[in-house]
Amino acid sequence: RVLSPPRSPPLLSPASPLVVMVLFPRGSQVARQAVGGARLWGRRHESITAKETHDLKARLQPWRGTNLTPLRIKSHGHQILQNPLYNKGTGFDYGERDRLGLRGLLPPRVLDFNTQKELVMRNLRALPSDIDKYVYIENLHDYNETVYHAVLCEHMEELAPIVYTPTVGTACKQFGYRFNRARGLYVSALDKGHMHAAIGNWPHIDVHVMVVTDGSRILGLGDLGANGMGIPIGKLSLYCAAGGIAPHRVLPVTLDVGTDNMELREDK
Repeated sequence: RVLSPPRSPPLLSPASPLVVMVLFPRGSQVARQAVGGARLWGRRHESITAKETHDLKARLQPWRGTNLTPLRIKSHGHQILQNPLYNKGTGFDYGERDRLGLRGLLPPRVLDFNTQKELVMRNLRALPSDIDKYVYIENLHDYNETVYHAVLCEHMEELAPIVYTPTVGTACKQFGYRFNRARGLYVSALDKGHMHAAIGNWPHIDVHVMVVTDGSRILGLGDLGANGMGIPIGKLSLYCAAGGIAPHRVLPVTLDVGTDNMELREDK
């Protein structure tokens, strides 16, 4: 009996993630899949044309030979919107939305990068207090790091007192009440014997700079325990903006071995 050879599997199966190309030019992101004729689950994606592929290669050409090279990522669709390093919000054009599985997941209007920055600063300046501005800018930090670091670079004198001292002191005192999204690495006494597991869970392996606090002396406010995480977060934001460090290469760390602050210990 002659058996037919096995059928070749499709380029991408429903269970396999898309591999896309993400370019990080200065102050912006360009998320593109830099291949022509890509196949999705065995069939050609109709929105990817030879002209679009040629245009994309032309856009990548100015960065060839520099350190601004595309990164290969496996995120797709809603995963991209949940990752502040890749998310551009309404900055994704319709070609990118089709390639990255974002069509229908964003408002239809596409905003260019400069417009996004202008809207952020307009909304920020309309807020009545510095702590409100801190909450707004850190929510942006957790949603879209590209715009966050861009406005911080361009308005350093105005935003540094918001992101770091003196406002961050008030933010640390309220950190537990305003906690929305985990950022940084927490290592506590409960992790004894599991240090490798805790550190290994950090998603980025090429960390260049860490800022570590034990929360015991926060800007003259005393022992704030784990609420002191706002200090390394704010300090590293300034390092990225002023020192040009890539945001995915910094790591804020809190060593939480308990607190002597009775107010915190009694706080439910």
